[in-house]
Amino acid sequence: MCHMDVFQFLLSAFGITREEALRIPSPFGDYMPQGSSIPPDRFYVELAAYGFSVEIPNAEWWARMAAALRSSYGFSDQEVRWFTMHAELDADHGDEFRKHALEVAESPGGLSALREKSLAMAEMVKNVWNGRLYALQRGASNVYFSVVRSALSIPPWSDPLQAEVASWWGQFRIPLPVELWGDVIRARFPDKDERRVRECIARLEDLKAGRPSIRREEYDAFVADEDQASNYFEARKQSILPSTGKFLSRLVAVARLREVRALLGFTRIDAPEMDPTMEIFNEEHGLTVTPAPISAAPLDWLPAVENLGEGVFVRLNLARLAGWENRAAVKRRAENLLNAYSAWRQRRGLQALRGQRPRLILLHTLAHLLMRQMSLDCGYSSASLRERIYSDETMAALLIYTSTPDSDGSLGGLVRQTKPPEKFEGVLLSSVELARVCSGDPLCREHDPRRTERLNGAACHACAMASETSCEFGNRLLDRALVLNLPNEAMSGYFDDDR
Repeated sequence: MCHMDVFQFLLSAFGITREEALRIPSPFGDYMPQGSSIPPDRFYVELAAYGFSVEIPNAEWWARMAAALRSSYGFSDQEVRWFTMHAELDADHGDEFRKHALEVAESPGGLSALREKSLAMAEMVKNVWNGRLYALQRGASNVYFSVVRSALSIPPWSDPLQAEVASWWGQFRIPLPVELWGDVIRARFPDKDERRVRECIARLEDLKAGRPSIRREEYDAFVADEDQASNYFEARKQSILPSTGKFLSRLVAVARLREVRALLGFTRIDAPEMDPTMEIFNEEHGLTVTPAPISAAPLDWLPAVENLGEGVFVRLNLARLAGWENRAAVKRRAENLLNAYSAWRQRRGLQALRGQRPRLILLHTLAHLLMRQMSLDCGYSSASLRERIYSDETMAALLIYTSTPDSDGSLGGLVRQTKPPEKFEGVLLSSVELARVCSGDPLCREHDPRRTERLNGAACHACAMASETSCEFGNRLLDRALVLNLPNEAMSGYFDDDR
């Protein structure tokens, strides 16, 4: 910002003399900000041409300067934006700007250089600024939202040989001819099986053909017939009681896992909202707002952190699930919540949900109930547990895991909840049964998501919500009534017998 006592230096560059300026008394026609007359030397308009900001005391000067920007410096109408406000004079501020105004007005090509810098800045901000201005406190919680994506290290990608081959193979800027692979592999990996190295290279080449579904690959690793064991991933199938098998078809104790969390960028004002499929490469569903980049220049890397922990993987009984999803009461209740969530997404500029089933709400609510119960049984803090939901036409599972840099992820408390089978059944049934009644009932169980912005069914902080850092969906899409039958509600509970 600058002030009228030093603005003459920049006005002169646009052909407006001091005498002309003094002959124009009207600040801005008949319009007066704040509804009262403001002296010309205390009123200004900011002309923002992608980073080029100055002060102008009235509409005539603004029109002349805008015309000069268009005709002499190539700015388009879209690139010239302006708004009005008023300010007190600030001598120190004016002295600071005097130096910059002199440089721009008197140096050869000063305005041209300013235009080039402004346009360069525009390339960074034009896709993340919607043209609106917001007044925020410096410490407001919506000033910064990080955009973070995570993935688990699973076989074969967690294999140390795969990582070593990936680092080496990435050095070849020009593809290596296939006929040379054998000699190069034997020279670089003399102690390794050539067949295994070729398998690692083939996986890397497959990535160039198409990006895989990270959630699908994780799910396949958990439901593999054989137990998995590597440096960063150890998953062993556990036995379950027949009474538990009515509801679940698989229980896996994950004694060791690594989660990698990468920072993609950040947003302001609006928090990022991901599609419930959680496909991080699905640009069609993407974010509500385009994240601001973390670097002015394109990077081939991202800042990331790795966290080691443990977890419990649970898959629902698909046969029971199919019958449950066909119940009329289940369809009606799930559609009400999913439609309300879709409408909310559309109001924020996102596409409506497509192809989501009631199982998504069931899995999400069950994950929250298990986290609340396991944090009590294991002694872990509730914020140290996280969820990962695997839900589509063929997947119906969840992972509860610890992934924190402190000791909570290394104590083995979650894995011990899976054996003997009687112990896990107790954890499961306790977490479900505690959700039958909430201290917020009847308001909680009778809540209709179509009438409010609270995008949950029968769920609140007293019964089903978890820490914000633990939930993938911002504590939305929760409903106890799809987990078990609630008093005076339709028979829609997955864990209750059909009645």
